[in-house]
Amino acid sequence: MRFMKKILFIGFSIGIVVFAFVSNIHAQQSTNAFAFNPGKSVTVKLFTTNFNSLKDFPLSEIRTKAIRHFTKSFKQAESVRWYNVKDGVMVYFTEKGINTRTGYDKKGNWLYNLRSYGEAYLPKDVRARVKSAFYDFSITGINEITNAKQIIYMVHIEDNACFKIIRVCEGGMEAVKEYVK
Repeated sequence: MRFMKKILFIGFSIGIVVFAFVSNIHAQQSTNAFAFNPGKSVTVKLFTTNFNSLKDFPLSEIRTKAIRHFTKSFKQAESVRWYNVKDGVMVYFTEKGINTRTGYDKKGNWLYNLRSYGEAYLPKDVRARVKSAFYDFSITGINEITNAKQIIYMVHIEDNACFKIIRVCEGGMEAVKEYVK
């Protein structure tokens, strides 16, 4: 059962990440508690790739700017692996037990961080907002996306009847996917 949950979590995570970053995220004006702040629009391009099919990318071929940013920003990074992707480079690593991917463009400019972790690492204010709206649900995992403009939390929750993915950012939240068991 736990193995099946992990597979579902990974599948949902990949689907949400692709959904969240391939398309534009547009805000809506509403008095609904689940609406985003009006007038805000964010576009983020996420590198998607199959890491199992890639080989390590030699550091000598990576822009110095990207390496400097990475070493300054992630001093406790472990199991660091650099990959060449279509629009730049991506580094996959763990830091304090959290799996992280960081993307850089071809010029070495930082684009985003994508962190995947459990409920224990979720900021208390975000957890409280999700749990107050979905109190009968359990939090099964989180994908945290950080770019230059904002932090987006994709919170995976479930109850006896369904799985949901809740997007939390800029003071608002909304359910973006729902899967019936």
